[in-house]
Amino acid sequence: MASNSDSSEDQQPNVSVQQELLQQQNQLQQQLQQLQSQIQLQRLEQTNAARASSLENANADRDVAVLNITLPTFWRHKPQLWFYQIEGKFRNRGIRSDSSKYDAVLEALDSSAILEVCDIIESAPEGNKYEYLKQALIKRFSISTERQLHELLSEIELGDRKPSQLLRHMRELAQGKATDDLLRAKWLALLPASVHNTLKVLPKATLNELADVADSIMENTNPFVMSTSNFPPSCAAVIPNSLENRLSSLEKVVAELSTAVKKLTKTSQHRNRSRARSRSLSSSGECFYHRKFGDNAAKCTQPCTFKSKSTQGN
Repeated sequence: MASNSDSSEDQQPNVSVQQELLQQQNQLQQQLQQLQSQIQLQRLEQTNAARASSLENANADRDVAVLNITLPTFWRHKPQLWFYQIEGKFRNRGIRSDSSKYDAVLEALDSSAILEVCDIIESAPEGNKYEYLKQALIKRFSISTERQLHELLSEIELGDRKPSQLLRHMRELAQGKATDDLLRAKWLALLPASVHNTLKVLPKATLNELADVADSIMENTNPFVMSTSNFPPSCAAVIPNSLENRLSSLEKVVAELSTAVKKLTKTSQHRNRSRARSRSLSSSGECFYHRKFGDNAAKCTQPCTFKSKSTQGN
């Protein structure tokens, strides 16, 4: 019995030690979890700080890009094309801020353009003000469709443009409001008569094909009047040589036409003399054969008043 009691007494301290060890283990695990949470929190804070620093640097770079960007002067007659160009510059420089683009556009406007949209500038909203200003500029400086058609039909002329340039300008004015047949008729009417007449032999050609042909004709036939003092001698010599060649060709054509006219004149005069002679001879009433051969005529066409010598003797 004594041995059993000793054994139970020995087991009690062992259980107590195990419990203490388990408690210590749990405490250590909790401390470890706390340390891990603190480490994750510190890492997250470091990541956020790095992102914020990167964002600040990016904003600073964009601010520098805005300061360094130079937009072309506002195109009063082509506002839509102007915005196409500057928005390409914005993309290339990484400028996305609404206020940055708005400020850059304002800087590119001259005083008269600013006066035209001063009410828009004064009432620009806090957000999306770049688009607000853009639409106002396009609307106020774009030519109305009615005005474009009026210019197309009554005011446009070739001037110093190439035929293909004139056609492109007419299409731009038409904006799809005019048919190809109308454009063709109007465009042809604006070309020089010699070019117009040449293009008439190409009824199945498209407008673009006709424009290419017209350009070629104009380049090879139009005389160029310019001062040769602004060109080197080698370039200046080309101009008189070209004119001399054209003059020689024209003289040749004139000579051929003169020869043809002379031939036609001679033929006409010969026919007139033949007809006059025929009328004078036929007044006697004798047929052609008796007039020419007399009594020796083998034929006679009636009516004929010829009398043979034997008949006259009787």
